[in-house]
Amino acid sequence: MSGALADGLYEHVLTNALAADLSALDAARTATIIPLDPADSHAVLARHLSAEVERALAALPSADRSAAQVTIINRLLGELRTLTAPADSSTETDVAPSGSELHSIHRSAPLERPQTPLASSTLLTRNRAEPSLGGELAREVASADRIDVIVAFITVSGVRLLRDALESFSRRATALPRLRVLTTVYSQTTEFAAVAMLAALPGAQVKISYDIRRTRLHAKAWLFQRDTALHTAYVGSANFTSTALGSGQEWMVKACAADLPDVIEKFKGTFESLWNDSERRVLPV
Repeated sequence: MSGALADGLYEHVLTNALAADLSALDAARTATIIPLDPADSHAVLARHLSAEVERALAALPSADRSAAQVTIINRLLGELRTLTAPADSSTETDVAPSGSELHSIHRSAPLERPQTPLASSTLLTRNRAEPSLGGELAREVASADRIDVIVAFITVSGVRLLRDALESFSRRATALPRLRVLTTVYSQTTEFAAVAMLAALPGAQVKISYDIRRTRLHAKAWLFQRDTALHTAYVGSANFTSTALGSGQEWMVKACAADLPDVIEKFKGTFESLWNDSERRVLPV
């Protein structure tokens, strides 16, 4: 089995099987093994366990699979409590026997959902089987409580694609500011009329970077924050234009707080830093 281990870089937890394969390496090859770092060993081991649990659950027979999966998960949770907090007899985190998911709490009509998951990160590449980027952003807007946008180029045609969703969001959201947009005059592509349309939305703030020599702001990213903590971020190649949000061949990574919390936190911190730039290279409209 050692022949399956290619030369290269790894970040694999050392399992018994992997240790056996490493012991069979020929003398010309050397394996570098380091202790787990206590600062992040919890995350490393949790990822390993998650992968093993997912593999095992997927391998169960299709008949009554959900019920069997719930039983296994609850037994694992019970064992975890026994090992880490023996006095804790609570079953609050056990999965309910129905094997269901909560998808929304609403007052009237159900909230519109994005077609891509809110808890699993993914990549949008304008594949025919995928939703259009403009449509998916509009659906993200529909359930967001706060939105931060950093995008190099904004055009009137781009704003028009999302204007209905953004206007509805501005009327519904209560936190202020509801919408923050950071853009630039780099390359003279951003249209003043588009900026004015966004700035006119209730609870919206728009700032423009006039620094075209040092930084040349070229990022394209959206952060949708939700009071349910299911924050999502889109980071990629698409500007706020009709071509980019419609027919353009743009790639955007959708990062979710549920599985990539560090990415979301870095987005928040970096955006906040740019927004509050002490050198005032970012100026209000």
